[in-house]
Amino acid sequence: MVFAVLWGGFAVLWLLPVNHSAGTIHDALGNVPTGAGWLTSLVGDAASAAADHGTIIALALAAVSGLIAFAVARDWHMRTFLWISIAVAAAFWTFGQGFGGVLTGQATDVNTGPLILIAGLLLGASRVARELRKPASCGEGPPAPDVAPRLAQRQATAPSKRPSTTGP
Repeated sequence: MVFAVLWGGFAVLWLLPVNHSAGTIHDALGNVPTGAGWLTSLVGDAASAAADHGTIIALALAAVSGLIAFAVARDWHMRTFLWISIAVAAAFWTFGQGFGGVLTGQATDVNTGPLILIAGLLLGASRVARELRKPASCGEGPPAPDVAPRLAQRQATAPSKRPSTTGP
C-alpha cells in the first residue's frame, strides 16, 4: 500500500501548477547534474525533445503514476505495473536526477531513484513468493473434462487398498 501511496503522490505532484508551463520539463532537464559526456548528451537530447511540451508530458506522467498507484493498490495487473514503475523510476533517475549527480564527483547520495527501483523489485519479488506459497488447487472442484474419464477408468481398474474384512 505504501508503494501505491508513493505513486499516487507522484501523480499529484505532476498535476501541480508549477508543472503546467510549456517549458517546465525542458528547464528541469537543463538543470540536471550530469558529469559525463554521454549523460549530458542524453539529457540534452531529452530536454530538446521536451521543449514546449511540458504540460503534455506532465499530464502523461501524472496519468501513468496514477495508473501505477491504482494497479498496485487494487492488485490489478500488478506485475505489469510494477515493471512499468521500475522503468519510469529508472527514467526519472536518469533524466530527472542525472543518477543523483554521482558522475560529477560532488554528489553526497544517489537520490531517490534507486530506492524506488529497489522498492518495486522487492514488491514484485514478495508477490512472486506469495504466489509460490499458495497451496495447489489439487482436489478443489471437479476435474477437467478430458481428465475425468481417465480418472474414473483408473479408479475402476485399480486394486482396492482397503483391508479385507472377510479374513484369509
